Amino acid sequence: MAAEASFLHALSQSDLFDGFHRRQGLDGLLPGLLTVAGLAALWFTVCLMTLVMPPFQNPDEPAHFLRAEQISRGHPIGYRYSEFRSGGATEIGIRAAYGPFSPVFSNRENKFTSGMLAQAGMAHWSGELVEQHFPNTAVYPPFFYLPSAIGILIGKAAGLSIVDTLYLSRLLSGLCSMALGTAGTLLAGRAAPLLLAVLALPMGLSLMASVSQDGPMIGLAALAAAISVRMVQNGAPPFRHAVAVLTLALALIATARPPYAAFALLPLVLPGVAPAARRLSALTIFGLTAAWAGLAAVMAQVVMERSDVMPDAVLQVRLLLDDPYRIVSVAFATLSGRGFGYLNEFVGQLGWLDVGIPRWFHKLAWIVLAAGLLGGLSQAGRCPQNSRWSWIAVAIIALGGSAAGIFGIQYLTWTAPGDVMVDGVQGRYFLVPALLLATLPPAVAISGDRTTGLARLSWLVVTAFPLVTSPVMVWQVLSRYYLQS
Repeated sequence: MAAEASFLHALSQSDLFDGFHRRQGLDGLLPGLLTVAGLAALWFTVCLMTLVMPPFQNPDEPAHFLRAEQISRGHPIGYRYSEFRSGGATEIGIRAAYGPFSPVFSNRENKFTSGMLAQAGMAHWSGELVEQHFPNTAVYPPFFYLPSAIGILIGKAAGLSIVDTLYLSRLLSGLCSMALGTAGTLLAGRAAPLLLAVLALPMGLSLMASVSQDGPMIGLAALAAAISVRMVQNGAPPFRHAVAVLTLALALIATARPPYAAFALLPLVLPGVAPAARRLSALTIFGLTAAWAGLAAVMAQVVMERSDVMPDAVLQVRLLLDDPYRIVSVAFATLSGRGFGYLNEFVGQLGWLDVGIPRWFHKLAWIVLAAGLLGGLSQAGRCPQNSRWSWIAVAIIALGGSAAGIFGIQYLTWTAPGDVMVDGVQGRYFLVPALLLATLPPAVAISGDRTTGLARLSWLVVTAFPLVTSPVMVWQVLSRYYLQS
């Protein structure tokens, strides 16, 4: 693909549509048809989940909604209004809107009722502001909240209730997330079946169907991975300004979750890009991440309160410096004690982590992920072998760095000083690194008839997976919140 091609042209020339371009038979049309069917199932699932999930039952959804409301009034960052309180002035009616649903997320035996919805539906936008505490989201940048903020502006203008506005904001955020994820899937084509497999996991889909920043971030990560896949496969940018788009995408992702700044290493080994442009890309990502982190620390960062302990980052660092080997023991204890839980949450632990997914589905999901990983191995490209191996080495370092950063931040800011395990890490934090992992199989690129057959089987398995995910997710949510046991 010539670097001068437009983004839309690059999408239209995806190898998923080879059968259409060459007027081949069903065998040539099948990858494209299956992918369209799988993506359609994901769009349907996200739209349905925005309505089926009761209000404020996604992880930290009240805090995310408060942040989106703050942004909708033109305030890009929260602020600290006392020593341990951070957030800002936001609509007072949001309290009344999510209050009736407190019994649902405080006790998994309680069900969602029409009475709760009726009581919450009485809360409307009054314009009265009150300082509210949402320290976990006050520090997040505004970019990924823009779809939700637009939904809030529309809801206010249309006179919708706060709960109805929440549903609208969920829908707009979900549509934006899926548009980005779809563009990434189509651009990557058959080189990245792992991309579609990760997007089809219940955890990611539920985040897309919420007002969280994670949904659009996951969609943008898929697009960033697709651009990288095409560059690794073909040795050149797939469309005009691809490097700039990739830089912006990785910068937005890293500012939203600083451990992902480790992926700023990837532009340093982009094939077909001038060394100066590579360095500029990496420095831009690191620089923007550091700038936002500094602004957030000055404006809104507070010590995160817990009912049982008071985290102390300075003391935690001092303890680690006194005994550096503690890092190894903490890592081992955390992974051995909680690793299985991270894997469960990575696939799907919905609601306030109280809506489980059947064990058989977890097993199926890992089979599909393995199929996606293996299927990408057959997609040999034109990139020189030395460039591919450089990419593999740096990508592995970036993945390890992002994971270490996730655990490190949670250990410093959320874990009791001296504790033997890291608290606060959620499996969903690894969805973005998993999407960027999709760049590795095409870089290995094993060719041969057997791998070609493996790729076809992989694509069949991966594209069928969304057809299973959708009914499982909906049934589990209905069982948890609506159906009496």
